[in-house]
Amino acid sequence: MNSTINADTKQAMSRCVSQFAAVLMHEAVRVGREESRQTVSGEDIITALGRLGLTEYVAPLSLLLHRYRESQGIVPRGWQAELIPPESAAMAAE
Repeated sequence: MNSTINADTKQAMSRCVSQFAAVLMHEAVRVGREESRQTVSGEDIITALGRLGLTEYVAPLSLLLHRYRESQGIVPRGWQAELIPPESAAMAAE
């Protein structure tokens, strides 16, 4: 099946993605500022997703971020293990 996407549709989707990224980053910056930081971390973005109601992404992304950091030998200060609820982490690992 060969299909094409209308240029207007591509432009509309691009605007939606840009708006989503802006809203997410705005919330992530707020998370960092609440903790007196100026740099946005991966945890801030994950927390922002949860605050924006996208809670189904919190556990899997927390687990992936943790695994990535482990693979790189990175142990961040104050790693927030509470971002990964035990029951959700088990489901995400499956």
